Amino acid sequence: MTPRKGMPSPWGQVDSIEQIGEGIWWVGTPSHGGLLVDLDQHPDAASALEGRTCSHRWDRAGWWEEDMDYAYAVLACPAVAAAMAASRYANGPQGFGRYPWTVEEQVADARRIVATAERWAAERKAESVGPSPL
Repeated sequence: MTPRKGMPSPWGQVDSIEQIGEGIWWVGTPSHGGLLVDLDQHPDAASALEGRTCSHRWDRAGWWEEDMDYAYAVLACPAVAAAMAASRYANGPQGFGRYPWTVEEQVADARRIVATAERWAAERKAESVGPSPL
């Protein structure tokens, strides 16, 4: 896999791409972006695609959006955790603009993000179902 500018992504045409690890890239489009992982090189990352609404599998690539879903890939794949920790994209509320993080800091931040995402998903589900009519 050789990602390049101009290729399609789940968020539109890629206009920026930076390799942050072997088989791991951070991509951007005019409207959004996220994490791209070569699943042939990192098959353990594939489990992080299950049940994600903002993550996608295209051929042999996994795509996780930049706001929250990338954290699932961090938790599923040690190589992604290490690449994110060493990259300039490892910026969260406790360390915006400070990198590299340690892998432990990146994993802790990913756990916080995943817990928030799952709490929000449960709240949205409860709101869409509404109160019991009984």
